[in-house]
Amino acid sequence: MEKEEYVFQHKYILGLTSLWLLIPFILNIYENGFTKYNFLLFITCKISTIFWGYFFYGSLFHRLDRFFATLSLIVLDIISFNKLNYINIIFIICIPLFFFIARYYYLINQQNKVLIYHLIFRYFGFLLTINVLLINITNYIDFILFSIFYLLHILKLSKNFEKIKNISGNNLEKKFISYYNSGIIETLLIISGILFSQIVLIEYKKLN
Repeated sequence: MEKEEYVFQHKYILGLTSLWLLIPFILNIYENGFTKYNFLLFITCKISTIFWGYFFYGSLFHRLDRFFATLSLIVLDIISFNKLNYINIIFIICIPLFFFIARYYYLINQQNKVLIYHLIFRYFGFLLTINVLLINITNYIDFILFSIFYLLHILKLSKNFEKIKNISGNNLEKKFISYYNSGIIETLLIISGILFSQIVLIEYKKLN
């Protein structure tokens, strides 16, 4: 894969998986009402999705994405200390570990590994968010299901990108945004299904 294709593959997959932050955002509002961290989580999700889809490295949105992602993780770590358990400790350790592994492979220009470890780093952040904000409704089964859905979504996005690359050819850059917008709609539909199943589960647990 050429360097340009690496860039668009990363933008496509990382941008669309950013939307997974909507899951803890909406479920936490449903369970606990709107909080300041919910607002921060939503801003982080929105800016990350905008940056990866429509802008490039070094842009204003790139700097905003780094700032809000870092701020969200710092605030999340602070919140997690009030609900500290061995699972949260594992997540807190794994988040910077996989971030710096991804950074290392970026510096030595091994782009496939950069994407893999960046996705792992993001997913541990997602799990920590779920466990801290929604500890009353989550269990090991939830984590397993979230992991399966997350992996399947990434595989689906990877296949999507292969089709996009083959169809677009030399026009990948010109057509990327339209494909990205379609990916947003597809991802929101997937997330809506996950949210609906979780809300049904919440209500079932309340009745029992």
